[in-house]
Amino acid sequence: MLHGEIGKILGRQRVQKSIALSTQGSLTRLQFGYMFSNLTGTPFWVMLSVMKVLRECNLCGSNEFTEYARKKGRVTSRVFTIVKCQECGLVFVNPRLTAEENYSLYGLDYFKGEGFDPSVDYCSLVEKQDVEKRRESEAIIDKISLFKKSKDIRVLDVGCATGSFVKHLEDRGYENVIGLELSASAGELARQYCRSDIVIADFLSHDFRDEKFDVINATEVIEHVRDPLAFFTKVKIILDDQGLFIYSTGNIDSLYSKVFGAKWPYLNPEGHLFYYSPETLKRYFQKVGLKARDFRDLSDVEKKVVLRSEGQIAAFLLGDVGKNDPGIKGVCFRVAKKVPRSISGRLLAVFVGKYKLPLAFNG
Repeated sequence: MLHGEIGKILGRQRVQKSIALSTQGSLTRLQFGYMFSNLTGTPFWVMLSVMKVLRECNLCGSNEFTEYARKKGRVTSRVFTIVKCQECGLVFVNPRLTAEENYSLYGLDYFKGEGFDPSVDYCSLVEKQDVEKRRESEAIIDKISLFKKSKDIRVLDVGCATGSFVKHLEDRGYENVIGLELSASAGELARQYCRSDIVIADFLSHDFRDEKFDVINATEVIEHVRDPLAFFTKVKIILDDQGLFIYSTGNIDSLYSKVFGAKWPYLNPEGHLFYYSPETLKRYFQKVGLKARDFRDLSDVEKKVVLRSEGQIAAFLLGDVGKNDPGIKGVCFRVAKKVPRSISGRLLAVFVGKYKLPLAFNG
C-alpha cells in the first residue's frame, strides 16, 4: 500500500532538468526523495528522475502508437508502458528511463544476474568456462564461417560483456578480433580473460577512425540500444564491402512472444527498449543501406546450418539462461530440458523464432 501511494505521489511530481526551483524547493524535494528512498528501498535516483518520452517512432517517424503491454521493472519498481507504432509495427518502451538511468543499470550486479534481467549471469560463465556457453559461441562462429570461410578476417564483437565470445573466437584461430563493451565492470573482466583488444566505450561515440570490419557481431545487444537507427547506421559505416552483420535478439513475432503476450519474458522494459520483428529489422537495414537476407532466401545448406546453430543457441538458453530465471522463462525451459536435446534444441529454435530474423550484408 505504502509503495503504491508513493508511486501516486511521484507520478504527480516532475523533476526539471534545469534547476528552476528555488533553493528551498530543491532542498525539500531532495529531502523527500531521500526519505522515501530509505523507507521503500527504491534507488534514490528513481525518486528524483523524469521518464523520457519518445515523440516519434525511431524507424518511420510516425507519432501514432497503441499500447502493447505494461510491465513492472525489477530494479526501479516502476510500471512501464510498451507501445507499438501503428505505421511500421516497431514495438518499444515509451516513456523510458533517461540515458543516465539506463547506463547505471549495467554495473557488475547486472552481469552477475542481479539486475533487471535475472537470467543474465555472465560472470559465472567466465568463472566456470561454461560448456553450454561455448556451444552457443560455436554456433555463432558456425554461422559466421558459413559466409566467411577464412579466419583471416577482422571481427568486432559489440557488447562483448565479460569476453566469452571473444575468447572462443581466439580459441578457434581468429586473431584479428576486437571486443567493445559499454560497462567498465564487464570490460575489465574481459581484459583479464582475453588476449584481444577490449575497448570500453559507447559504440556510437567511439571513434574507429578508418577501421573497417568483415564481421560485426552483436549478441543480445540491439534491444538495449537507445537509438537503433543510429546504431545500424554506424554498423553500415564501419562494415567493409561484403561484410556481415550478425546478431541475436528477441523476435516479437515469434510463437514464444505470441503464446505469452504481455507476459513474454523478453519484455524487460528497464533495459530492453526495442522489440523487433523480421519486417522491422528489414526496414532498418534497407533504410541505412544494408542488404537484408531473409531465412527463406538462403540455400538449403545455409538453412540447415542456421537452424542447427539456432538449436545450439536455444540449448544454451535451456541449459544456463533458463535455469537462472525465477519466472515463466525458467519454467518453460526447465520443462523443455526433460526432452532429449537433439529434439528440444530444434523445437526451441522454432519456438523462439530467432532464425527468422534477417542477416545483413554491406553490399
